[in-house]
Amino acid sequence: MSTESIAAEILEESQHHNTFLSRIVKLDGFGGRTTGDLLGFNERGSIGGLLFGSIDEEVRTVAGNDGHYSLKVDLGDRDAVAKGLACGGSAKVISQLVSDEVAAVLKAISSRKIVACASLWESGKLLFVKEFGEEFRVAGIVNLPQTTQSRIIDRLSQLLEKRATTTAIETVDDHDVVFEVYAPKSKGVVVGSSKLADAIVSQFQLIAVELKVVDALEETLESTRLLSTNDALIILSHDHSIGVPACEIALKVKGLYIGALGSRHTQQARREQLLASGFGSDDVDSIYGPIGLNLGSKTPAETAVAIAAEFLAHRSGRNPSSLRTSEGPING
Repeated sequence: MSTESIAAEILEESQHHNTFLSRIVKLDGFGGRTTGDLLGFNERGSIGGLLFGSIDEEVRTVAGNDGHYSLKVDLGDRDAVAKGLACGGSAKVISQLVSDEVAAVLKAISSRKIVACASLWESGKLLFVKEFGEEFRVAGIVNLPQTTQSRIIDRLSQLLEKRATTTAIETVDDHDVVFEVYAPKSKGVVVGSSKLADAIVSQFQLIAVELKVVDALEETLESTRLLSTNDALIILSHDHSIGVPACEIALKVKGLYIGALGSRHTQQARREQLLASGFGSDDVDSIYGPIGLNLGSKTPAETAVAIAAEFLAHRSGRNPSSLRTSEGPING
């Protein structure tokens, strides 16, 4: 079951019964397993699971009446292997009763939106929630100095801009704070079947992005409506009666990568139609057209590399350049 489906089921269950949402926020060991699992539970049972369900019982047992808690679970090699893991390790888990703000996190995850939240590690109390492109939401009373709150919000914003699922426990003004970002796996739509489309699909598979190739107008519009912030719309067709309506839908999704093939004349014609439809210059200028980085590509395979690279740079918020001349982190 996908993370989106698990989140949707937990959210639905919480509408009728008091339900806890638990997440692993830090892992050491366990054979390279990563965070991102969700567990929802109440007296009726569990939805999802942590580490293939290997630590669910320990997490459920600690559940208290104050609505939030945190704990560390250690699992030896023998017990871990018996439960289907490669090796033992240590997991730090945070659990919160599904309040309105926790429900907002679940709703965002189930809708394939990028969402971030910050909590206090010691108590497990949720502090802030923020969706990509939206304002911060405060989860109840935050008994922290304003300067500390500002630092937490700034750090959460930095992590959110990377658009990648990540968890971390960091110290902010003597407070251990849990930072979480949940981002959906990227997918995309290619409008216009061709050898180039085939090459693009193959190239994107290498970066774990599934693309769907469409031609007809209705299928194009239906598929585009399913795209979210971390996704891609790649328009190869020169038929503006298909490409322009698709752009009109895609431009309403904050952060979505939109790339369009075509000459300068084709780009200008598309631009004029979108402006006439009521979109602003900044919105239209966000479309990558002509599509792809300037790598000197000639063949469909080379062009596909240029497009995939541009998509990655867009998604990570990077300005494409050589690592040799760059400063700061190399990866991520």
